Amino acid sequence: MRKITSGGLFYFIVNLHLTLTTRRLAQVVNYTIEWYDAICGKFQQKFSISWNSKQRMRSITYDQGLAYLHGSYAKGIKVGLDGVKTVLSNMGTPQEKLRIIHVAGTNGKGSTCAFLQHILIAAGFKVGIFTSPHLHRYNERIVINNQPISDEDFARLLTAVVTSSDKRLSFFEILTCMAYSCFAEEAVDVAIIETGIGGRLDSTNVIKNPLLSVITAPGYDHQELLGETLSQIASEDAGIIKEGCPVAVYPTPVLSIFKEIAAKKSSPLYYIGENIELTDLAYHMDKTDFSIKTAYFSYQSLSIRLLGKHQIQNAIHALLCVEALRQCHNMLISHEEVRQGLAQCQWSGRFELVCQPPKGPYIILDGAHNVDGARTFRESLKLYFPERCIVLLIGVSQHKDYKNILQQMLSAADAVICTCSNFKALPAEILAAYIKEQTDIPIWIIPNWDDALKKAVEAAGPEGVVAAAGSLYLIGDIKGVFDSD
Repeated sequence: MRKITSGGLFYFIVNLHLTLTTRRLAQVVNYTIEWYDAICGKFQQKFSISWNSKQRMRSITYDQGLAYLHGSYAKGIKVGLDGVKTVLSNMGTPQEKLRIIHVAGTNGKGSTCAFLQHILIAAGFKVGIFTSPHLHRYNERIVINNQPISDEDFARLLTAVVTSSDKRLSFFEILTCMAYSCFAEEAVDVAIIETGIGGRLDSTNVIKNPLLSVITAPGYDHQELLGETLSQIASEDAGIIKEGCPVAVYPTPVLSIFKEIAAKKSSPLYYIGENIELTDLAYHMDKTDFSIKTAYFSYQSLSIRLLGKHQIQNAIHALLCVEALRQCHNMLISHEEVRQGLAQCQWSGRFELVCQPPKGPYIILDGAHNVDGARTFRESLKLYFPERCIVLLIGVSQHKDYKNILQQMLSAADAVICTCSNFKALPAEILAAYIKEQTDIPIWIIPNWDDALKKAVEAAGPEGVVAAAGSLYLIGDIKGVFDSD
């Protein structure tokens, strides 16, 4: 067992404390505003003051829009397409004006979208991208050429969506309609649209003829909506495959399901089989280098900034998508543009290194929030930090499979600190109780995430590792500390 140290980081911890204190004050102000907005929302509902009033909605501000979205979140996850279809029809069917890459799957969606975005931008295309969730601000979900939309545009788009609906939409339905409308207004060359959950009944699945359907690794998450088996989950993801439109599929044990559905729909199927040569592989703390040869393409001396073995696979999947776009749509994307796009790609909160010696211990942030993501996180920790003390800073959202998530992570940890994000968090005491049943390593229960971060830094010591994971909401909270430095 590697030793847990408790000192040697005075300067780092003092600065971290000052940053966190400032952020906590800002959060108190924000929570007060949100509380006030929520009370106003209850008042409006009780006395039938409708947010759908066009006169009322014309003057909506960004903060009012956020309060409205928070109210819509209470509707929970909603599956089905009728609401989105109606609103988009009232808005002139903006999705039909777009050239869309539609991306479904359980793990790797965001990273694959990010790789594609940067490659297409490097090739000179104007690219819109819609992903979820965000880490800091809602605007991050709707991005054009790597720039989130402005507060003014966010408020304007939300107003347009709400005034085009006769009933209150769910949180994700609203954002989906906003994204389609925004990308049509901006006349993007390509819109990359990530599904929320599954594919067949996901709010984004109102596309008739996508440029390309992309399916990343199916895995176990949201089984209550998608099914209990991998085959059932894959069948839901396959709902984005459209008649005659190409589809690129990540290597998976349930490939036969995608083959069958693609054949029924006469959709050209792209997938990488066993004939793959991965060479010149070198892992560094700031990049990964590799060369790749498959039946579809060959590249020498590529570099990516996203860390972990799994990101190599996500990058290769993006390369497969590029080849499908070239073959099916004659899109002009050179090898050099591919190389440049991969090298420039960043995607926050995915095994992201935000601090390293001598400034402090290594601090890794990863949004791993399901079993497959937790397994990948553990493997990456062992790959990059085989001999270092690792303090796991864990916070998990409600309704997640926290027991199996922890089972995947605990073998990489020398100590665990259980905490909570500021949103939808499972109590830290529940996490700690289960961990105590599994291991005798040191455990701390610190519900306040910023206090938990300070303790993790202290416990890891100047040469150790703080590995924060379990929830993208928690990662967003922690990352804000380092982005503000």
